[in-house]
Amino acid sequence: MSATNTGPIDCGQQASSGGNSSSNAAAAIAVGAIAILGVAALEHKSHHHDDAQHDNSSGSEADFERGYRDGLYNQPYNAQRASTDYGNGYSSGQKDRVQRTSYRGQSSGGASEVTCESTHGGRNECDMNTAGSVRVVRQLSKAACTEGVSWGLSRHSVWVDGGCRAVFRKD
Repeated sequence: MSATNTGPIDCGQQASSGGNSSSNAAAAIAVGAIAILGVAALEHKSHHHDDAQHDNSSGSEADFERGYRDGLYNQPYNAQRASTDYGNGYSSGQKDRVQRTSYRGQSSGGASEVTCESTHGGRNECDMNTAGSVRVVRQLSKAACTEGVSWGLSRHSVWVDGGCRAVFRKD
């Protein structure tokens, strides 16, 4: 076996004056595809989960994402998909919507209608403009939502506890 000296680093390929248009097009497509995949990977990495944890179950992850999109785009809470993952996603989407629209001159504290959920019976606070009166417009949980007991107001949020999950509206 003998080695052949090919000269330039191009391994013996001859450069043409016009270049190879099909390989140039393929290279451009490959670079574009890699760029799109890179952006998608970065977007997925900076996901909406408050705890930066993703569920191992694709069904749970999908429920969270559906809830997130519904909350982000101010869609009504979908009681048919009222799993914990959907509810957590919905709350996260609402928080992001409030943050993204805060520059529009809304009064401090957020939206006029908020869905807030006590997960695993614990206390949770949801950003909301609480100036004036706030009321429950739709209870979503089996657990009671009683003002002063399982829900109440702080300066810029509504809080829930004891399994209360409801839609709150500022009047």
